Amino acid sequence: MTILQINKFFYPRGGTERHYLDLIDLLVEANYEVIPFSMKLNESQKASLRNPQLRALYDKYKDYFVDYIEFGPNKTLKDFLKFWRMFWSKNAAKKIDELLNDYIKILEQSKKSKKTKLIAHIHNIYHQISPSILPVLKKYKIAAVMTIHDLHLFYPIYAENVFEKIICSAELLLHNKILNVSKYIDFFIAPSSFVKKELLKYNIQENKIKVLPHFLKSKNQNNNFQMPSKEEYILYFGRLAPEKGINILIKAYLKSGIDLPLYIAGVGPLEGDLKTQYQIPRIKYLGNLHQEKLNQVIADSMFTVIPSCVPETFGMAALESYQYKKPVIAAKIGALPEVVKDQETGLLFIPKNIEDLAKKIKLLAQNKNLRSQLGENGYNYLKNFSPQNYLKNLISTFDQL
Repeated sequence: MTILQINKFFYPRGGTERHYLDLIDLLVEANYEVIPFSMKLNESQKASLRNPQLRALYDKYKDYFVDYIEFGPNKTLKDFLKFWRMFWSKNAAKKIDELLNDYIKILEQSKKSKKTKLIAHIHNIYHQISPSILPVLKKYKIAAVMTIHDLHLFYPIYAENVFEKIICSAELLLHNKILNVSKYIDFFIAPSSFVKKELLKYNIQENKIKVLPHFLKSKNQNNNFQMPSKEEYILYFGRLAPEKGINILIKAYLKSGIDLPLYIAGVGPLEGDLKTQYQIPRIKYLGNLHQEKLNQVIADSMFTVIPSCVPETFGMAALESYQYKKPVIAAKIGALPEVVKDQETGLLFIPKNIEDLAKKIKLLAQNKNLRSQLGENGYNYLKNFSPQNYLKNLISTFDQL
């Protein structure tokens, strides 16, 4: 079986990319042939791709990747001229057609074309790649499976201003109502029951959906990992964007009155405003951390917080916390209650409720025994998210198509 792994970013940018890259690594280790399709990397992005196996795959297939573009928060005229690519990228369709055509020629020359099953596993393609690649997959009679990583497929939930909402709404209108691009997807993988419910709302047939939670590929078994230090702090790690609730967290942290530092790891559109608005010695901005350094920061923390304001499709940050026996405080929204079990592996709070979050922060900060018990439970809970179980279920899904 050969598996096309398709995602717009090919470097560890966020939760989707970490899952995408870990999955490629997992498939290759299990001796499946993987063909990636994504955007080209600049030098700094390639430098962040530390896995030699992934770098080798990138170098092998990068000529088929589409050119890199970014839709930044401060848009210029040049940015506006890129928006056509959000709707339908002819270049992406052309590139994946070239990739498939060349690969099938190689199969035919080696007389393996009839024996090789080809599957396309799609992750995030909106904006930079677009659904233009989907008819190409059908042209080659390749089954398409899509994992839903966020809710953009349904509505412009992550748009940060009126202009972006208009553009994203137009994009969704074209893709969902006019072109009905979901007809090109043979099967949907929902990482949570919450996502399955959302898919059903949008008239996706239930027999085309499988709930398959993400896996955690253990990252604490390397020689560089150090035992946790004695320093104590609360940790947020993730994108610094409005929908992630970072402002809610900071206000709740200050309201809690606890005398502990708050560490914030990550970058995003709110980074500059946060540093200007909250110039407080107890709040430390760590910026973007390589995975090894982030692992150490998680391990050294007391607990982590996921203060999301909009529904999450999963909650990978919780799993990354559990592997170091760190409890999690999370908003009771979207799929987070499926990953963070209230009073078992962490604490849930009312979304956007500063007072409720402040109470939970104070409670966990002042109760070592509670932290220890929740952390131990979280560590044990990880057995439900093993790479082996995920791979077995994924390949079973592919085999049925």
